[in-house]
Amino acid sequence: MRRTVRHLFTMLSVLSLLLCVATWVLWVRSYWRIDGISNERNDDRGGKEIAVESVRGQVLIMSLGRDDLWPGIRGWESIHRPLSDDENYDWTTAPWHGFGMTHWGHRTNRFVMVAIPHWGLAAAFGLVPAARCFSTARARSRRRRQRCESCGYDLRASPERCPECGVVNPSRASATPSA
Repeated sequence: MRRTVRHLFTMLSVLSLLLCVATWVLWVRSYWRIDGISNERNDDRGGKEIAVESVRGQVLIMSLGRDDLWPGIRGWESIHRPLSDDENYDWTTAPWHGFGMTHWGHRTNRFVMVAIPHWGLAAAFGLVPAARCFSTARARSRRRRQRCESCGYDLRASPERCPECGVVNPSRASATPSA
């Protein structure tokens, strides 16, 4: 069971690290390109568009709804185009370090947008790999100083098993011949 949890944590760390790197790439790219995805559809309540875009250091999650039906609905679509100088996205910049939300609506139109800075996503995705690196470095340091990897107890007097927490020392357990 413990081994399965360790493998899952390792896979989660790798996935999180890949997402962190992808966020950094989109962050740098967002100052001269707009990248994203959108979905347009009609339903019984009217037309609706949902989009996620990477623009000028922010990820924008937008929802636009209308009471009337839209002609030429396209479904899912990817967005990749140059960011022109006359496009001003400064109104999306929120007052609290780039996080924010704006919305408006009236009888026929509704618009909601949430702005998340790329640095916030990169920091969130970087937490799990950082924790994995920290725990691995701590375990190696304890092993090198002949301490229990789990609790840090000195194992020089009892190298096979930790008397404090009962964990078997993996370096000694593999070296002992089995009967």
